[in-house]
Formats: sequence, structure tokens, C-alpha cells
Amino acid sequence: MLENDFFYAAVKHTVKNKKGFNQKVLADAIGISASYLSQILSGQRKAKIDIYSKIANECGYSLPDFLILGRQLLGVKTTDTQDTVHSIDKAVQIIREVEQETGYLLNPKQREAVAKILREELRKGEENSKGKIRDLVSVFN
Repeated sequence: MLENDFFYAAVKHTVKNKKGFNQKVLADAIGISASYLSQILSGQRKAKIDIYSKIANECGYSLPDFLILGRQLLGVKTTDTQDTVHSIDKAVQIIREVEQETGYLLNPKQREAVAKILREELRKGEENSKGKIRDLVSVFN
């Protein structure tokens, strides 16, 4: 199997399983036409690596993790213990989960604004957690 097979499997899976998410929404979000995206996904046209990366990112993954996801979906076994899929961005992952739960899709500008706020909140939460852990650790010294 080729990397393209893994990529297409991951895109199909994401589009199928995200409520309100389809090729048109994906194409709009990454700034290409729906027909161009369709041609890419059908193998009729090749795209530059940045387009593949944008597609993966919009689906909530880095390109390498997206390919791993596709490989797993197709049931291709690997000996690499590093083949664990992680979302590229916790904020994107949370937004996608909320969109799926609520059925409401944000447009790209809304998504970026919400992601910016969410990243800041996640950063604050991480800093607060680290501060609490430092306080606990200092008790043992």
C-alpha cells in the first residue's frame, strides 16, 4: 500500500465521522475549491505537500499522524512502537469534539478565534497545574 492510500483512508474516515463535516467544509477551511479537493482525494490530481498538510491539520492531526491513522484504519500492521496517533493541537481536538457533540460547525475565522482563546486557557491551566505540583513537591524537601 502507498502513503496515498493511508491519507485517503484517514480523510474518508474523518469526513464520514464528523457531524456536519464534509468535503465542501474541508475545502473551504483550507482555501481550495471543493472540486480540486475531490480531484485530490480521488487520485486524479496531485497536490503540493502543504495542501496535504493543511488537510490533515484541519482534520486535527499532523500529517505524519494522519498517515498513521490511515494505516491503522486499513489494518496495516507495523513493527514501529511509535505509531500512536495524537492530535496535533489539543485546542483543535476539543473544538472538533464540541462541533461533533453540538452539530454546529464553526467557520474558519470563528474556529481560529475560538482556538486562540482555548489555547490560552489550556496554557493557563497547565501553568496552574505545574504551580500546584511545585507546591506539593516543595513539601517533601
